[in-house]
Amino acid sequence: MMQCFSAYKSHRIWRCVSLVLGVDALGLSIYEPDNLLESKIGFPWPEIRKLSFHDKKFIIQPTVKKSKIDKWILTLCTGNHELYMRRRKPDSIETQ
Repeated sequence: MMQCFSAYKSHRIWRCVSLVLGVDALGLSIYEPDNLLESKIGFPWPEIRKLSFHDKKFIIQPTVKKSKIDKWILTLCTGNHELYMRRRKPDSIETQ
């Protein structure tokens, strides 16, 4: 809602596309001028790493997940898949 914003700016980008940038306690939100009640996209503050601008270019850099966590999740998934495939494998003739 427009009343909750501490600041908003209407800006025209690309080919006649007009957007409204909303800044509130939860983060940044981008709205269409025709519909200011529902945001097109939102960026919560914890997910924003850096905000910058140069001339007319406005940049929002998101936070990057830690690669250690990604590797750990991949290792867990790989191990789970190996166990699943081992259980699905038919018994050998010797064990029957």
